[in-house]
Amino acid sequence: MRTPDWSSISPLRLLLLAAALHVALAIAIAIVGKAQILPQTFDSNGIGISFALDSASYRDQAAYMAVLLRERKFREWLDYRAPLATFHSRLYSICFALLGWLLGEGVLAAEPINLFFYVAMLVLTYALGNTVFSSGVGRLTATIVGLWPSLLMFTTQFMRDPLFISAFLLLLLSLVLVLIDREMSFGKALAHAGSGCAALQLILLARSTMWEIIGATIFLGAVFFVLSQFIRRRFEPGKMIVIGVLCVAVVVLPKILAGRRVPDLFDRAVSTNAALQTSVQGVSPWSRAAIQVGWARNRFINRYASAGSNLDTDVKLQTTSDLILYLPRAVEIGLLAPFPSMWLNEGQKVGRTGRLWIGAELLFDRNGFRHRLTLQCNQPRQHHGQSRHRSGRSAESQPSRQRDQLRRSSEWSRLRRPRRDGALR
Repeated sequence: MRTPDWSSISPLRLLLLAAALHVALAIAIAIVGKAQILPQTFDSNGIGISFALDSASYRDQAAYMAVLLRERKFREWLDYRAPLATFHSRLYSICFALLGWLLGEGVLAAEPINLFFYVAMLVLTYALGNTVFSSGVGRLTATIVGLWPSLLMFTTQFMRDPLFISAFLLLLLSLVLVLIDREMSFGKALAHAGSGCAALQLILLARSTMWEIIGATIFLGAVFFVLSQFIRRRFEPGKMIVIGVLCVAVVVLPKILAGRRVPDLFDRAVSTNAALQTSVQGVSPWSRAAIQVGWARNRFINRYASAGSNLDTDVKLQTTSDLILYLPRAVEIGLLAPFPSMWLNEGQKVGRTGRLWIGAELLFDRNGFRHRLTLQCNQPRQHHGQSRHRSGRSAESQPSRQRDQLRRSSEWSRLRRPRRDGALR
């Protein structure tokens, strides 16, 4: 089966087409919402009340803060706190204050921010694919992400997920460059450390409840870095600076921006709940962590009790053994949900059409995308093998794109060879 040559498509052209698609979608949603063509799906502000209900609360926050900006109450704008996360709402409030008179205070006025995050996700996705594999893989992956229907719809709303995804991709890119780059100067190391710290701060502001997972990501990156240093038998101080700065930042930042993580919320709940306070007295750190996970899970279930897609609501996690025994089920849900048995059921918010759509996306994700990506990932190795048998042509005479593929494939071969030889056994 012959796959399209994604390397021949200009990344800038694809990016401009994606941006135009996103703007057109935002305009269409604004028109549908204003005309109340689908009142059960979009309200008059273009908010997807059937699939992004939190977006309505975030829009209300942004509208209130926009009033503060118009009245030049900048101190009140900075000091404003709300029950929900406010950082991305502050960004939307700036758009409302500047463009609200022309575009209203709906999804169309928020499009500059949403378009920026959407484009950032595509650029970072391409950068990761290009860095780890090849330019063709980067283009293919970014194209699929840019055309993913549910992602497109969510990025037109007032959600914090696009900010979180963009920041997380930036953090991953910083870690991947540390692991893959052959040489890293001091200036380049400072740039990667700075971008990684900026990503961590944005993650803490956008989704602080994911901080423990972010810390685990940094830890794994540090482990892989140490292993790569042993495999290469060299010490690279520039890369060590990046890893060290990120490890320090993941510990220090929550102390500077305190009160945002799940442990902080749990500590506040313990101080006001006598039963919860009794349950954590004298227990080990592992038991306390299990109680904290169970508390956070029950809190989510109670807050979204009306959601029709909650799973295992009757399961209680109270001990470390409960947490360990439930881990396989949690992995199954994380990788495979929504399950096929849920596709034909009618959702409370999205109906049967929404369930079927998500099921179709899941099938495509598990089959078509993985198959195409595997084929594209094999192309750099084929080019590398073919180039060694070409007579009368050196690597210096090949196009710059193929030289990059040769360098990357040889780098990966050098990293993978000790495992084949049994050096790490």
